[in-house]
Amino acid sequence: MSMFFYWFESGCLNNSYRVGEQSGLKPGIMENMRLKKLLKRVSFVILGFVIFCILITAIIMKFSLYGSSEHNITVNGVNRSYLLHLPKNYDPDKKYPLVLFFHGYGNSPKIAEWYSGMSRKGDREGFIVVYPKGTGYGPGFYLSWNAGFCCDLAAKNKVDDVGFTKVLVESLEKNYSIDPSRVYATGHSNGALFVHRLGLELSDMFAAVAPLSGSVGGITTPKNSAMNNGMKHPRLKFENKPTFKPVPILIAHGKLDTVVPYGGGKHQDTTFDSVDKTVSFWLKNNTCDLSSKEISKENGTITEKYVCQNSAVEFVTYPDGHHAWFGGNYDSLKYGGVKYEKA
Repeated sequence: MSMFFYWFESGCLNNSYRVGEQSGLKPGIMENMRLKKLLKRVSFVILGFVIFCILITAIIMKFSLYGSSEHNITVNGVNRSYLLHLPKNYDPDKKYPLVLFFHGYGNSPKIAEWYSGMSRKGDREGFIVVYPKGTGYGPGFYLSWNAGFCCDLAAKNKVDDVGFTKVLVESLEKNYSIDPSRVYATGHSNGALFVHRLGLELSDMFAAVAPLSGSVGGITTPKNSAMNNGMKHPRLKFENKPTFKPVPILIAHGKLDTVVPYGGGKHQDTTFDSVDKTVSFWLKNNTCDLSSKEISKENGTITEKYVCQNSAVEFVTYPDGHHAWFGGNYDSLKYGGVKYEKA
């Protein structure tokens, strides 16, 4: 960029002065002409960049970049869909782990596949990845998950996303070579909120869950009071009388997150629980030994580990992290997150 301005100043501007001197134009008029030309060029650059981003997004939404395939499944008379990625050299005679990745609000399975890097990880490590698709407006706008207290149409319409997940996993286990003892759920943002709910209501189905950038509970403001029907608040429902099998959980959150604030608080129409409250909830409900706490620091992160009854709780803080999927294509690109090792 500095070379551009050097060229512009030394070449274009100097030549403009000479032309102005020869033509008899006043310096002020010439400066205005040069400024208009500069603004015009900058506008074209910005417009080109925006068009490029739109095209790239359209390509990602239309085509999987990793050879994955789209599938449909009917759940209680409702057509739902998901993106399936089988690892390279998939062998039906071999049992594979299954990872369900739940996209964030407004995203899609293909965008989630791109920003998470999970399909590449599945190819390297040898596991199946499935990206379920939330519900939204029309054919796929503002897709969301029903975490009970959030988000958008999924919560407002009380979409049975838990039932969808259960039927989906059962169908996948029936049609693909999956080890039922190694089924995992992870997700980002609204997807993480929903993964917390899955860890409570489908704990028998998952070997472990890993929500990233999402709290276990919250409250939606009266402005969208229709979303407060149903479960309302997962944490309040379970914290006094656990009714689920403890499930190992990995919780990760950026300290600079302003969408689901690390210290708790409001974003748009929802007030989220703090990360401390979220971790405390799981420590209590997984019957953890607080004296077993181990703290380690590595690669710019702070990790807390606890030994719990038939499970474990691990909590990772990214001190410089924003609302991002750390380690994927999305963190440093969109939210300026720290460049951690790629997934």
